[in-house]
Amino acid sequence: IAIYVHKSNPIDWVSTKFLAEIYGQKGFMDNWNKFGLSVPGCVNNKVQLIGRQVNSGTYVFFQESILGRDQDFKQEEDSIDVGNAEEVIEVVAKSPCAIGYSSLAHDNPNVKKLNISRGTGSSVVAATVENVINQSYPLARPLYIYSNGEPTGPLQEYLEWIKSDEGQCVAVQSGYAAIRPVNCPKP
Repeated sequence: IAIYVHKSNPIDWVSTKFLAEIYGQKGFMDNWNKFGLSVPGCVNNKVQLIGRQVNSGTYVFFQESILGRDQDFKQEEDSIDVGNAEEVIEVVAKSPCAIGYSSLAHDNPNVKKLNISRGTGSSVVAATVENVINQSYPLARPLYIYSNGEPTGPLQEYLEWIKSDEGQCVAVQSGYAAIRPVNCPKP
């Protein structure tokens, strides 16, 4: 999962602690001024929270990893919870005040992807597939596929293909980390 802001926002990195202060109901970070920033085009410099809907695995992972069990998400007047990863990017790209979390695979030039540190005094880690694979990036999570019982037939074949080098190369070419090292042809 990556943290995205509008491309005009001067911030380059954020700690997991500050993410909790931004998104958590107990958090105090509600204005870019509190980061020492003035964001061009952001009226009053107020942080606009962009997140996922409660039925999203990204939402659940972010809540557990960043907010913990003792707090829920802030409910701000201008907060927006969207239905998919692409929508997070679209909204953040249009709002200079916005910060959003979405899949690392949805990075594009219309938004800025922030680097992350685990906390104050920790190293800042770039949000890259390489850092997901080497386990230095703090917001990495696996993607799961569930089946109703032991898969058989075409479903079993599909799942085996996903785990194959060919399937893993499709994942890598789509911006996701492979489940193991694979040599993929250049697109």
